[in-house]
Amino acid sequence: MKARGFVWNAKTRAWAKGDPERLKKLEVRSSSRYLRWEGDQDALSEDTITAIREATRRFEKELRDAREEALQESEEDRRIALFVKNTFGDGIAVPLWIAWQLILGAACLAASDAGGAADPFAAPSAGLGDAAAAVAAGLAAAPALAWLRRGRWAALPGVEDGDGQLERLLVDARLGSYALPAPWEWRASERGWGLAAAAAEGLAGVSAALVVHGVAQARVVAALAPSVGGAAAAAGGVAALAAAAAGRALYFSEPAADGLPAEAAAAAKLADRAESYYGMTAATAAEGAASVAATRALAAAWADRFGAAGGGGEGRAAVAAASAAASAAVAALAWELGGHSIAAPALAGLLVAVDAYVLRPEDAAERTVAVVRFDEVKF
Repeated sequence: MKARGFVWNAKTRAWAKGDPERLKKLEVRSSSRYLRWEGDQDALSEDTITAIREATRRFEKELRDAREEALQESEEDRRIALFVKNTFGDGIAVPLWIAWQLILGAACLAASDAGGAADPFAAPSAGLGDAAAAVAAGLAAAPALAWLRRGRWAALPGVEDGDGQLERLLVDARLGSYALPAPWEWRASERGWGLAAAAAEGLAGVSAALVVHGVAQARVVAALAPSVGGAAAAAGGVAALAAAAAGRALYFSEPAADGLPAEAAAAAKLADRAESYYGMTAATAAEGAASVAATRALAAAWADRFGAAGGGGEGRAAVAAASAAASAAVAALAWELGGHSIAAPALAGLLVAVDAYVLRPEDAAERTVAVVRFDEVKF
């Protein structure tokens, strides 16, 4: 951390870089989620600020402990996670990832026979009309896919989105982030990060389109067409991809949701027991009252920002499955309307990544940060 220009502040027990005023900030971090105090600290007495700082520190510790217990990470799990992060930071990680994308794409292309019109893998015509249809279909699908991604973000605030997660980690590591995954606030402030992440997700989208549409969807359509006709086969291909995407989302759904439910329970418990705890531990009545007010304000802000993702696991899984199914259906429709060209879903995916990482990265950052203001709390 020191080699990267950070300074350790023993009083706040936090690393800070750049603006010295950051050393004065009061914030909670658990995983990629932040909760910070904002406003004029100078309007409060030093004793009150000290009480707020201690309450904030305890709040952070309890949330982190609850998250770790919920995830049940063993020492072996931590070693594996550290190994993965170190590997991502290695200079060879990106070339290997690029090589994998190329190998995957080549394998999909090689799987197609150099056949005629009946061959589902036959390359689309290079004519202008087909190219125009593919581009038009991709442009039409992009807004719907972007809306679905942002809807998922809104429904699951504070949870790292699965789409493009690997690519984001690679870019984090190559651009020198001190944490993996990098905080979204850092990502949003780095223009180079947004461009690199969009490019990486766009490249991954090409190989994914080859596998999902050029192979899987094409096979389903080709199998159904002789018995049900072209239109019904096309609908069957879209439905098959949507069902597969929903099933995958349900299978990989994580009840712990990165520890959010446990954090929510811990925050509520801290708020409920704050008065009795600080009534016994605070040095003065004023200090106790400030600590109680701070703890309850922190818990309320945490619940307000991240409560939607900290609820029932069934609800989170349903949101993930519905979003995955809808996104898969839109991409499958783009492939159909684009003349069975993978350029349509690949272009749509690239535009969604550009929107998320280059044009409006602050939206992703906002969903990971909760704020509580000094002037809104009665100390």
